[in-house]
Amino acid sequence: RRYESTVLVRTEIIFENTIVDDVAAAHKFYYQHKKELEHYKLLQIKGDQSVLHHLQYSIILAGERDLVIEVSTRKSTNGTFLFIRDVEHPDVLVPPHVQRIGFWFSAHLKQEDNNVRQISFEYFDSISNLFLGFDETKVIANYQLLVQTMRQMQSKKEQEKAQNYLLSLTPIQRAYKKFQAYASESL
Repeated sequence: RRYESTVLVRTEIIFENTIVDDVAAAHKFYYQHKKELEHYKLLQIKGDQSVLHHLQYSIILAGERDLVIEVSTRKSTNGTFLFIRDVEHPDVLVPPHVQRIGFWFSAHLKQEDNNVRQISFEYFDSISNLFLGFDETKVIANYQLLVQTMRQMQSKKEQEKAQNYLLSLTPIQRAYKKFQAYASESL
């Protein structure tokens, strides 16, 4: 279907015990973990607001599909807007046997106490129709992958923070911390 005649899919999700920046970052980088991709390449990181990815799928009975997307965020006083859309990139030409996919996703991320509410609208066209229609199981699986990516990124951030803390200590302070850890294990 053409974009103008397609009903957008609306999704509302609450991510518990997190912050807007972590949800936005996970949206920018979770594509590299998608197992159904035939090919993935991170094309470009444009500062901390935009990321370009190249994705290639193989759809049973339909052939190969190709997608270059830009994931970008814009902060406002009422939250953060997240945009994901198909784009063209000079380094990624469409091979003759592959069809380019159209994709558009827009979300508003808002902090609500310790949680983040995401309200999003999405359009996906795998050339001339919504292939096999809307698949809620796939949507849930994608968000589960997004949450896993967010947890990995948060864990890495905590490890880096702990490492930076240890590096900021003097040698005597580090020795004392090691002694404390050893003493607590011995008890």
